[in-house]
Amino acid sequence: MSVLAHIAGPSGSGKTTLGEQLKQLYPILLVQDLDEMDELAADELFKGKSKKEYTDDNIELLAQRRQQLLDSYVKDNKDKDIVLVGHHTEGNTVLNIHTNNKWMLDTPPLTSAYRAYLRSQNGPPDHRRLLSELPLDYKEAQDIVKQLKHLGYQKYSPDQVIKMIGEMK
Repeated sequence: MSVLAHIAGPSGSGKTTLGEQLKQLYPILLVQDLDEMDELAADELFKGKSKKEYTDDNIELLAQRRQQLLDSYVKDNKDKDIVLVGHHTEGNTVLNIHTNNKWMLDTPPLTSAYRAYLRSQNGPPDHRRLLSELPLDYKEAQDIVKQLKHLGYQKYSPDQVIKMIGEMK
């Protein structure tokens, strides 16, 4: 199996940061952020269109294209060890990730929501979250944690993930 693990969690939980740490610690490891595949798929399909404008059909097309990109990436790198980080859902569609190691970062939902808010303040004005939306972002983070638990994801701290990946290498 080439996909050692998928690391998931709500926005702001630390997935991308952990992915960058893993790249530094294990240079031979391929760490792929699924957000990059999402951006590529969105640019290919709906260049210039905001996700807020997507129809249900657009979301389904986006999910299909993300799955194609993921499958292609894994196939092209089948002889390498891969760790995937990032969101793996689009609407009601869940990416099919072939790994036995489904991990979510053990970051409290409120911390995730607040980090996402802070990070958004450095982005373009139309992508900035409002502090007044924090309760909604908190609920969304809670819902994502529940969904991940339902999908069989186990909670681990970043240090635990780093250690487990190191033991697999």
